[in-house]
Amino acid sequence: MRKILIILTAVAGIGLSALAQKIPSKSKQINTFISTISRNGQFSGGLLVVEKGRLIYKKAFGYANRQTKELFTTETPCYIGSVSKQFTAMGIMLLQECGKLDYTQSIRTYFPQLPEFMQPVTILHLLHHTSGLALFGDFPDMNEKDVFNILLKQPSLHFAPGEKFEYCNAGYTLLGMLIEKVSGETLNDFLTQHVFIPSGMKNTYVNSASLRNKKRAVGYYLFGDEYNYDTFIGGAASVVSTIDDLYQWDKMLYAPSIISKKTLDRAFQADKLKNDDEMYGKKAYGFGWFVSEKNGKKIIQHDGGFGGFRSYIERQPEQYNTILFISNVRHSITGELREGINNILEGKPYRIPKNSWANKIIEESNTLGMTQAIANYKQIKDTKDNNRFYFSESEFNSLGYYLLNNKRLKDAIQFFTLNAEEHPKSSNAFDSLGEAHMIAGNKESAISNYKISLQLNPLNDNAKQMIEKLSK
Repeated sequence: MRKILIILTAVAGIGLSALAQKIPSKSKQINTFISTISRNGQFSGGLLVVEKGRLIYKKAFGYANRQTKELFTTETPCYIGSVSKQFTAMGIMLLQECGKLDYTQSIRTYFPQLPEFMQPVTILHLLHHTSGLALFGDFPDMNEKDVFNILLKQPSLHFAPGEKFEYCNAGYTLLGMLIEKVSGETLNDFLTQHVFIPSGMKNTYVNSASLRNKKRAVGYYLFGDEYNYDTFIGGAASVVSTIDDLYQWDKMLYAPSIISKKTLDRAFQADKLKNDDEMYGKKAYGFGWFVSEKNGKKIIQHDGGFGGFRSYIERQPEQYNTILFISNVRHSITGELREGINNILEGKPYRIPKNSWANKIIEESNTLGMTQAIANYKQIKDTKDNNRFYFSESEFNSLGYYLLNNKRLKDAIQFFTLNAEEHPKSSNAFDSLGEAHMIAGNKESAISNYKISLQLNPLNDNAKQMIEKLSK
C-alpha cells in the first residue's frame, strides 16, 4: 500500500508539474497581451503591474520620438493628463492638514473677483466635481489665465453646488491656482518640494510655459501623425511623469510618509453622489480619484488624456494590486487594457482589443486615397475579418475634424459621410457632415444635413443657427 501511495504521489506531482508548465505565469501572459497590442500599433508607452504588493511586470514599448527613433522607456517623461488631479488634491490636503486652508471655505475667499453667485462653491465642491462651474474644451497652450477668464464670464452655475456630479477641469485648475496663492510658490515648486521629491518621484513636474522645452515624449495619432501640443492648465492636467515615478507614488500611498493616514484616507472616500458604471460598479469621486466597488472589490482609479497622450492608474488597495500605464499614442482601448490585465490577475481568459476602423481608413488613405480606403472598408465589413475591428462614431467624428484641420476637405467629407451612413440616427454625425459641406461651400448639402441633424435632435441649437445662416 505504501508503494502504491508513493507511486500515486509521484504521478500526481508529475501531472501538476506538467500543468504548471502549460499555464504561463501571469507576467508572461501580460507580456503576450501587451506585446500583441503594441505590434498591432495600438500602444506605445510603459506598463507596470503589481500583484499582492509584488511587482510582476514593468516594460516599455515603441518610440518616445518617432522622428529621432528614441525608444520609450519606463523613465520617459510623458504627459499624464487628468491623472494630474490626484497630485493637486494632495497639495490641497497638505495645506488643509497644516491649517492653511479649510475644505469648507468658499472659493471667493481666495478669488473675490469671481462672480458673487459662486459664493456657495467651496473647496470641497471643487475636489468632488460638484461645483457647477463652467466646462471647457482644451486647446493648445491653454493656460490658467484662460480658464479663469472662462469662469469670470460664466453667466450662472450649472446647478446648485453639491446637487450633482459633473466632471470639471476648471475646478482643478482653480485648485492649482489656490495652492499657488496660499503657499506663495508656483504649483510646480510646491508639488516638487512637498510631494514629488519626498515620494521618490525624481522626473515628475508640472509643465508650464517656462518648462515647455524640457524633454518629454511626443504624442501621436494611431496612424502615425503627430498629435503633440502643450497644455498649461496647472492642477487639472499639466503634470509630466514616468512609469517609474508613478510606481514610487503608488508605494508611498500604501505607506504614507508625506501626509497622515487620516488625511489621506479622505481622498479615497467617495462622495455621496454615486453612479452605476458597467465596468466599475457603484462609482463616485473622492479627492482626485474615482472610487468604486464591484463584486465586493474596492477600486480606486483615474484615467487621463489629451492630444496624443493617454494614462491610467488603478489601485485595488485590499488586494495590493496596481495597474498603471502611460502612452504617447491616442488610443481608445483603456477599458480593454484594464479588463485584460485584471482578467489575467484573476486567472480568467483575456482577449486582444480590436483595431480601429477610423485609424485604419485614414492610414490607408495616406497611400491609397480616401475613396479606395473606404472601398476596402466596405469590402471587409461583411466578412469575418471585420471582427478584428471596431467602428466608433465619436472616434470617426474626432478624426474627421483632424482631416478638416489639415485642409483635407474632400477626404473629410467622405469620412463624415461614412460615419453618417453607419450611424443614421446620430444627430451629431449629420451636424459634422453639414459643417464640412458648409466649409467646402456646398450650401445645399450643408443645409440638407443640418436639417437631418435637427430632425434627429430638435434641441440642436447649432443646427438651427446654421440653417438660418445658410438660408439667408
